Amino acid sequence: MQAVGPRLMGWSTVEDVSGAHASQPETTEFLNQLLAANLVTDHSDMGREARLPAVSSASYTLYTRDVCNKWRLPLGAIWSFARGCRRAHRELTSEPLREVVARARAQAKTTDFDLKLLQLALLQFRTMRYLFPRSYLCLFDALALLHFLSSYNIRPTWVFGVSSEPFQAHCWLQLGEVVLNDTLERTRAFTPIMAA
Repeated sequence: MQAVGPRLMGWSTVEDVSGAHASQPETTEFLNQLLAANLVTDHSDMGREARLPAVSSASYTLYTRDVCNKWRLPLGAIWSFARGCRRAHRELTSEPLREVVARARAQAKTTDFDLKLLQLALLQFRTMRYLFPRSYLCLFDALALLHFLSSYNIRPTWVFGVSSEPFQAHCWLQLGEVVLNDTLERTRAFTPIMAA
């Protein structure tokens, strides 16, 4: 991203500590991929300045593959899960993503949270996730979890990131420096470009 940044209007340059620089053809190819995916535009009147989101660097994750006994799930958690998944499915299939992101961005974010309650909510979501008939997709899973956690008055940041080699996009939820639904290794492979 350091090689692409100077070619994007408004992108604040970040010192490249890796020492690796992409060549001009690689940078051009990456920009062409971004253009083809409609993530950037080469028309200044159609776009806006690119700015890195203010996202804390993740230092801890609550992600685990553990699940709890599904026969002991509270009825309220089951209802919140079903409602969150239905809402996420409806939003992603019938609304432009920019509107979904704008609504998420408008919500006040949680700064203080009960760690035990958060861990329990994540465990419940992971346990029930297998019951919802939809393949894993980071966009759906992050949005469904965002809606589910709101029933516990927990409102994390929805982070979107990209990597350049090969080009990939990914999203996850984060509370401060804590990643909620992915590993640190995976999220660190992406440069955050948007947060809601």
